[in-house]
Amino acid sequence: MTKDLRTFLRQLDEAEDNTFVHVKTQVDPKYGLSAVLRRLDADGVPPVVYFESVAGSAIPVLSNLFANPKALALALDTERHRLGEEFANRCQTPIKPQSVETGPVKQVIYRGDEADLTTLPQIVHSVGDAGVYITAAVAITRDPDSGVYNAGIYRLQIVGPRKMRINPGPGSDLRRIVLRNEELGQPTPTAICIGHHPALHFASQSRTPPQLSELDFTGGLLGEPLRMVPAETLNLEVLADSEIVIEAQILSGTREDEGPFIELGQYKNPGEYNPVVEVTAMTMRNDPIFHDIYSAHADHNNAGAAAREAELLLRARSVCPAVTTVHLPAPGATRFTAYVALDEPTPGMARNVALQLLSTHPALKQVVLVNTDIDIYYEPDVQWAIASRVRADEDIIVMPGFFSSGLDPAGHSIHSRTERGSVNAKWIIDATAQPGSHQADRRDLPREMWQQLDLSKYLGNSSELTRVW
Repeated sequence: MTKDLRTFLRQLDEAEDNTFVHVKTQVDPKYGLSAVLRRLDADGVPPVVYFESVAGSAIPVLSNLFANPKALALALDTERHRLGEEFANRCQTPIKPQSVETGPVKQVIYRGDEADLTTLPQIVHSVGDAGVYITAAVAITRDPDSGVYNAGIYRLQIVGPRKMRINPGPGSDLRRIVLRNEELGQPTPTAICIGHHPALHFASQSRTPPQLSELDFTGGLLGEPLRMVPAETLNLEVLADSEIVIEAQILSGTREDEGPFIELGQYKNPGEYNPVVEVTAMTMRNDPIFHDIYSAHADHNNAGAAAREAELLLRARSVCPAVTTVHLPAPGATRFTAYVALDEPTPGMARNVALQLLSTHPALKQVVLVNTDIDIYYEPDVQWAIASRVRADEDIIVMPGFFSSGLDPAGHSIHSRTERGSVNAKWIIDATAQPGSHQADRRDLPREMWQQLDLSKYLGNSSELTRVW
């Protein structure tokens, strides 16, 4: 059976562990979905949520797909602590897409004025957003020179029945492709795909060699080729098993105000002058599911975690084979902070690893180094290492004046520290224990004695308790 969003949802359903929940009560698209998701987020580990009824649209909404660690790992049939390594392994054997004549996304076809974006759920995520945004779509374009397909996630503001504005982001392949097409005096054909297997989103956040497409990486992650069908109005192939595809042209030389939008770290990203998108067709399944990413929260942050952790893990091991794991924790928006576990590295080598990672991803600004007795997926363990093994005057290394990210809320311009920009310090916290020191003499039960313990064998329900009170 071809892997797509629905096969993955069946996996979640079969898990029967509260990873996947349904909301039957109708919700308001303006803040209503976000209110439910925010409340679930406050309760701890948030589930994947299927909203059966969203006011103003006949299409149900799936959200929080990337917020839950179990769901994240299930997408690659692994455990959360192995997600980056599994991603890296599978991408060693990319599989190119397969062209087919038709697919489920062709069950309903709207062309021209029939393709009305206002029939989709009109979701406003956060107070301060400029309006309705599509947040989970994977935009597929093609390099006009090489012909290689590109796939990425970019925020899309709906401003009319057939009109959007897109933020391609600085340094992205999409921006490069749009600018190259403008040099050639032509628009950029774009297939905006909503709803597919999460492996597509993982791959779309990877940095591929020029000759490979993120769609090839998706095939490697899935273990089978993505199926592609000809578009209705574009010289482009689109995802046959997507829930919805919006066919569009990114207009050449046309810019309009887009934003503001609440971005990473729950800060407002100010409005920008960005390209305009003109819709030419919309195709979908008979009963489509609209995939939405809950912006500025774990769902948003984790969508690219697998790709980034995989790249950082490979870079770290190229410097030091003693590196066992790299984790981008949720409190650091899975971009700004990395935890690295090392197994008895050569003195000083851990810091070399940190320098390599800080130069790999511009947004990464803090690297915490720990020994393998620390569980880097358990925040209290990492904080314990920092509190008990760090001598601040020796083990915290601050390096000012680095290029960071335009989405870094603490970033400043080169002209003024009070002016928004992409310059920030980067720093290393070396929380590894000195070999042979008392810091390394940590006493605890061996993990194999308790980590996989089945507590159901030991804990009864309250009706079975023997009470002596």
